[in-house]
Amino acid sequence: MRYIRFLKTPRIVHDKKRPGVHVSCLITITSDLGDSFLPYDLTLSAELIEYEQLAGNPDTEAEASDLKLLHAFPNNVITWKTIHWKAGLRSLAVTIPLSRTYHQNGPLIVRIGTEPKSPCDELDKLLQHDSRGVVSVWSAPFTLETNSPGLKTAERRFKIGDSIHHILEETGESIARHLWDAGVTLSFQLPYLLTSSSVFDKAFTPLQNLDTNDLADSQNAIRPLHIIELGTGCGIVGISLSHLLPHSRISLTDLPEAHDIVALNTSLASKTRTNDATLSFVELDWDSPGPLPPPSNNVDLVIAADCTYNADSSPAFVHTIQAIAARSPDVTVAVAMKKRHESEDVFFELMRKAKFRSMNAVCFPLPGDERAGEEGVEVWVYEYHGVSERGR
Repeated sequence: MRYIRFLKTPRIVHDKKRPGVHVSCLITITSDLGDSFLPYDLTLSAELIEYEQLAGNPDTEAEASDLKLLHAFPNNVITWKTIHWKAGLRSLAVTIPLSRTYHQNGPLIVRIGTEPKSPCDELDKLLQHDSRGVVSVWSAPFTLETNSPGLKTAERRFKIGDSIHHILEETGESIARHLWDAGVTLSFQLPYLLTSSSVFDKAFTPLQNLDTNDLADSQNAIRPLHIIELGTGCGIVGISLSHLLPHSRISLTDLPEAHDIVALNTSLASKTRTNDATLSFVELDWDSPGPLPPPSNNVDLVIAADCTYNADSSPAFVHTIQAIAARSPDVTVAVAMKKRHESEDVFFELMRKAKFRSMNAVCFPLPGDERAGEEGVEVWVYEYHGVSERGR
């Protein structure tokens, strides 16, 4: 899987060599870690879109700021062009001409993707060979007057279940506060995982009689669930769960530097979600976990994605899971990983020593070019057989 990223966000350019006004940006198509570039030719659609905020009457300045992040859906494409990524490129300059007859002063956004005028990315389409598993990108809004988006973020739009999720991530080349493959894949597969009797066979037994298409609408069939996500990053997994599981209370945990991007994404989710699930961000450092849920606050599911890539952090990661399980011994633990090197195997040995028993493992293919060595994403499901604090 590869991601289109803005190395330079869209801006208005007045070029003396060419008449009229243009929108210019610089993109790359790279892996989640930014360590490889798309090695094949690919035709892309670059679109200039009129931004329209969703309807709403904000009561506060903060609420108004949040609403500005919400892009209209569907969007009005005012102009577009075909661009070509060539094998061997590391970046590609994109210039979109703006018609002389266009005189609106409202915000604009740029979308770049493999399918023209597509409102979102879907797993089935990403798995098609022609797409090369390339994830589309939407820019932050900018205007002809200010020529600045104000936010150093880009947006991804995914159809998961029956909902379209808007997820913001930071722009630039840093791998921090970006989406990673296991988190995206796990989010796409959650409707299947939650309703499959062969996967979450304890915590989610009431869901297994539901069709994946009915999951989010089955308000009365789903009891309130308490879920903790570890290493949430941008929050995509927890946010996807909140769309699928009414009545759920989901704690998104990570280091303090993840707070701002998670806050933006949970604000977006709260305005597009139609159920009563709740999301909250909790600062959590695995090396010094701090306060964990008390025994009376039972945790049904601990879930994590892309948290085993650094083997040095695995002992603290597993210790944190164990600390939660000691207070909620009936908890189900689900860990999604894209195995990048053999050192990650230490995670499995640490889980065994911590008295976790693997109940299920499912491997999902990653969209992309298999000849380039694309791995799959494994989801491991555990139950706890260690000492419970309740039994002491």
